[in-house]
Amino acid sequence: MKCLYVNTHFAPDYEFGGVVESASKIHKYIQRLMPFFVVCVSKNSAAVNSYLCGCGICFPSIFFHRIGFSVALISPLWKLIREHDLIAVNGIFTFPVTLAQLFAVLQKKPFIVSVRGGLEPWRLQQKKYRKAIFNKLIAFPLLRKASCIHVTSDDEYSNLLNLGFTKLKLISNGIDNELIESFTPKKNCFFPEGKFVFLFLSRTDKEKGLDILLRAYARFVKANPVQEYVLAIVGPDHQGYLAQMNIEYEKNNIYRLEGVYGEKKFQIIHESSCVILPSYSENFGNIVAEGMGMAKPVITTTGTPWHVLKEKKLGFYVEPTVEEIFFAMQSIYHLSDSERDSMGQESRRYIFENMSWAGKAIRFTDLFASILNTQHGAELIERQPNWKF
Repeated sequence: MKCLYVNTHFAPDYEFGGVVESASKIHKYIQRLMPFFVVCVSKNSAAVNSYLCGCGICFPSIFFHRIGFSVALISPLWKLIREHDLIAVNGIFTFPVTLAQLFAVLQKKPFIVSVRGGLEPWRLQQKKYRKAIFNKLIAFPLLRKASCIHVTSDDEYSNLLNLGFTKLKLISNGIDNELIESFTPKKNCFFPEGKFVFLFLSRTDKEKGLDILLRAYARFVKANPVQEYVLAIVGPDHQGYLAQMNIEYEKNNIYRLEGVYGEKKFQIIHESSCVILPSYSENFGNIVAEGMGMAKPVITTTGTPWHVLKEKKLGFYVEPTVEEIFFAMQSIYHLSDSERDSMGQESRRYIFENMSWAGKAIRFTDLFASILNTQHGAELIERQPNWKF
């Protein structure tokens, strides 16, 4: 079984967010089980090719780097699809993944598409009319030809059903236990010792809910005049969303850092007291899993699939509103150190027992085999009855 894995971007282009993070981890663990060859694009294709070490190929993108437009990709992609048994497409809307679906249809190759939250209701309302035209003419007709559509949460599963898609398989993202277990913390490198650190670590795009977080934090500052805390906003600002907010960083004890990756990311999480992801919409939210894996209590919203935080009392799972985020910040700040530590340790235990990428890789390879053993994927795996990390 030879599988071609088509992405827009790939490591080390982590600035493009969680899709790159999850793609690199999926590849790392599936590659241990079967041939899994990556195709992607990058502004810096040499760096990505060096990272891939012969397990894939990256072509240079031009002009529209975010959507991955690449003339150099077109002909090789056609040939690579012809040479492989199954095509796994990671994402929708960008040039490489759209082209891969089209080529797979033309060559009558079975293919899987991971929609990666692109069809969630909140996201469909952003640039609404442009997306509606693209979906009707291109995205939806291609998705209907897919052997399977991969989703990462129960909510995403239901939303795809409501859009009329039925060939669905739910496999959530995971965490790289190996990296977390091998991490050795250093003395504080980023934040003052003794401060309570609320950490936001993600792209600063509109969907991430920074407008809610900043208003909630302003209320928190008024309610707690002795400033023994900081808010850290860490991540790239590709779309200039954060730059528009005119934030008074120093006055309000707000730290601003660009994207950090690898060991530095884990060091920042280690130095934090609490991780916050206040998103309006997430198909997963890697930083939630990573924060829990690093034994940190987490605040996130019902716009994410992390209801387990509330069910198992591992953190705070609240509505994406100023009032709810403020309440969660107050609550977690005024817990005792031992209460927060206990919450973090239980979170770590849950993640390590349920969210290993190695386990997810086995589920993916089982899915690939079932599709290839079924004519055009017509008899598809049944829906998972409950959310199953």
